[in-house]
Amino acid sequence: MSPRIWPPVLNWKPSTHWDYEAEANGTPGACVLCGKPSLLLSTDGVPCHKVCAEGWFEQHPQAWAAYEAQRDQPKTAARMAVPQASDPDNGLFDQAA
Repeated sequence: MSPRIWPPVLNWKPSTHWDYEAEANGTPGACVLCGKPSLLLSTDGVPCHKVCAEGWFEQHPQAWAAYEAQRDQPKTAARMAVPQASDPDNGLFDQAA
């Protein structure tokens, strides 16, 4: 299965991707991929920058193809696992801070 859209572009426009509670408290969670503070949330509600998630999908094209296949299914369908910090990123996040 090959991805239909490349490079990956996530649609995080819905308000569910914003952590309003963390914004109000001034305590953004650490991005699951880069570890820096993030007010953005993944589809599963985990703190994650959109650009980090897109970068992770670029490094994992098979996961992106699977995500594309399931994202248009009804909301009751099984959801993709969110990328975890322990997943190999092939050096994507080894840049100096």
